[in-house]
Amino acid sequence: MYTLIFIGVGMKLKKIALLFLLTSISSSAFSQETSNEISETESKFKITDYVIFFTPEVHHTSTWSVRATNYNSFVTYTLGANWNMNADMKELKVKSGLDFSYHEFNLSFDTIYAPTLFENYNAGIRLINHYNWFFDEYYEFDFLGGFYFAYRPSSKWELTTSILFQEKIADIYSIYNDIGSLISTCPSLDFSVYWEPCDYMNLTFFLSSFSFYKYFLFYSPDARLTAEFKVNPVLYLSITGEVQFVDFLTLSANFNNLTAIISISWRF
Repeated sequence: MYTLIFIGVGMKLKKIALLFLLTSISSSAFSQETSNEISETESKFKITDYVIFFTPEVHHTSTWSVRATNYNSFVTYTLGANWNMNADMKELKVKSGLDFSYHEFNLSFDTIYAPTLFENYNAGIRLINHYNWFFDEYYEFDFLGGFYFAYRPSSKWELTTSILFQEKIADIYSIYNDIGSLISTCPSLDFSVYWEPCDYMNLTFFLSSFSFYKYFLFYSPDARLTAEFKVNPVLYLSITGEVQFVDFLTLSANFNNLTAIISISWRF
């Protein structure tokens, strides 16, 4: 009789242990799923899966470049260098840089905020500030503001465009006391295509009415082609060819300059 009692108690204990084990497994799975949901929610600020306003993960790029430009009436120097710093948070992109040559200095800031829409699109605003000094001769300030759009059909391709309004304020020191500042306004456009044919190389083509350190008026298009090569996971080497025209929309359109740029970038 005692043997039967022990057997019955043992079977009940086995059932209780099995129930406890199943409950523990279910609770663990639920906790893991909840943790993943919280982690995903914290990593992105969004209302729905179709609109993401901000991704706090930051990718930095520091770039040093040297350039050579042909001499002409608009560009009175041939050699120069610049340093750029980028912070990319997908929806928020900030770029700043210094450019200098023998007697010219440029300071530029480019900010883009464009929420992600339906995973492959971004739409938002873009603001650019540019300061240019020709020592003892000339000072220029450019402000550009407007709309920015991007489309990524895949991880290997990206198309971007900007529609901006530009205001230019220029001071020519030799005549400033007579006429004051020169102010010009015009539209500005920017278009780029990014293509990554393989893991260690990408190509970017730009067609724009300005570049990061040069802001002529709307009818002076600037075309650039950049080839970037991956040296290791954090170090990249790029080569850029740039061609610019002036008065392109008039009968006096002419070639302005050709620039070659070599850059080294560190990503972290």
